[in-house]
Amino acid sequence: MAAALSPPSTADEPETRSRRWALRPPGARTWRRFYVVAALAIGLATLIIRPNLSGTDEFSHFARIVTLGHGLVVPATDDAMARPYRLDACERTAIIAAFTRYHLSEGAHRPGFGEQFDAVPCGTAPTVPTSAADSRAPNADVNPPTVYLPTAIGYRAGTALGGITWGVLTARLVQLIAAVALTWLALRILPRGHGLLVTVALLPAVVQIDAQLSADPLSNAAAFIWIALVLRTIDEVAGSGEPPGRRRVIELAAAGIGLAVTKPFLAPLLLASLAIPRVGTRAKDQLARLTALVLPAAVLIAGWYFLVVSRIDIVVPIRRADSAAASQAILQHPMSFLAAVGRGLSDPAELRRALNEVVELLLHDGPSATAVWATVMGIACVVAVVAAWWGGRGAGRFTLPFDRVRVAVIAALVVVEVVIIEYGVAISYNAPMTDQITGLQGRYLVPLIPLAYVATRPRRDLGTRAQGVASVGAIVLVVIANVWSLGSASATFYA
Repeated sequence: MAAALSPPSTADEPETRSRRWALRPPGARTWRRFYVVAALAIGLATLIIRPNLSGTDEFSHFARIVTLGHGLVVPATDDAMARPYRLDACERTAIIAAFTRYHLSEGAHRPGFGEQFDAVPCGTAPTVPTSAADSRAPNADVNPPTVYLPTAIGYRAGTALGGITWGVLTARLVQLIAAVALTWLALRILPRGHGLLVTVALLPAVVQIDAQLSADPLSNAAAFIWIALVLRTIDEVAGSGEPPGRRRVIELAAAGIGLAVTKPFLAPLLLASLAIPRVGTRAKDQLARLTALVLPAAVLIAGWYFLVVSRIDIVVPIRRADSAAASQAILQHPMSFLAAVGRGLSDPAELRRALNEVVELLLHDGPSATAVWATVMGIACVVAVVAAWWGGRGAGRFTLPFDRVRVAVIAALVVVEVVIIEYGVAISYNAPMTDQITGLQGRYLVPLIPLAYVATRPRRDLGTRAQGVASVGAIVLVVIANVWSLGSASATFYA
């Protein structure tokens, strides 16, 4: 009987443990290490392959970075305010050169690989300084200056060492390092769902833009940090039965301010604090504390909107956009605006274009082979996100009951954020009172994926073999999508 109850032989136990570990979803530390290596590798490849100022709206962000470096902290709301900080002739030439050399029609002669590192030919720049209007970038000016601070510092340092070309390269590199470091911090804070966040952070529309001049890298990272801290607080409150302490409330307030000073349009995410369970006899006091913690961020966002954003006129002649007229029309006819949003979100062609831009950052249109492959890779990215979500399907330290309040709050925030994003698209890229809102890009919705994960019910388990396969498969898919995207960029830009 004793022999029958004795433990089995452990001669092959290390091998068995190793095999079982390999079939389970990786641990948090493994995810963090993999993310840093993969993000830096893809980011550096992007920096080398994609020419300066050739990325999505990169020329607009470059103009804002230059004016910030010249001392224009609050963006110009009119041409007179922009006049003392305008681009010089060589900086304007750099923008024009990027379009004339790399934004070419099919069949046009393309430069050779390596020419993107050539110095900007400032000797051929016009001697007349650029106008104040040419120095303004209204679609970039809506972002607070803090989101461009690392790139502005990098640009000034790079130009001092090697001119505009190396200034842009240095600015891109500084931004990549900052975005990777902040996303790594979010992964450190996150209690669960690491595989999902790594998958989202490695989507081409996220990791490749980390290495291009944009407001998105720091705003995405700030959103990741905020959501990770909210999720950690939810799990700790549920596990301990105690409301969050003073230190945690201060951390939440700081993360909320970080979100406010990087992307005001993500303001609804601050209300995710309402999804934190209220426990104990002082539930009302906890609700008041959680509501108060978002007030500093809310004041910053409201002040920025009314003092700056509401005074910036965004006019895009190609699409007949007029931000002031569009805003007024939306306020007067909100139901017509919502109907136009619905028609845009239900249009298969519009949805396909938004899907393509998750991986193909060159804005390809039409039924070309590139657009077809972009759709395939975009679908692969969607599958990767679903697989990563399922691979870490709520597994954590605690088992929480289903919470209707948490699910309802997150669902409402997702809907509200989509409407706000569509409002930004409507006033920036659409003619006033258009019948259908177009121009939504898939990257705008990236912060909503980890936000929605907050509503996932956590379970206390270690993950199964199938979950491990799903997690690894998700990463394989996004890596393949990045390889294709960078290969497509190389084939498009260079001979």
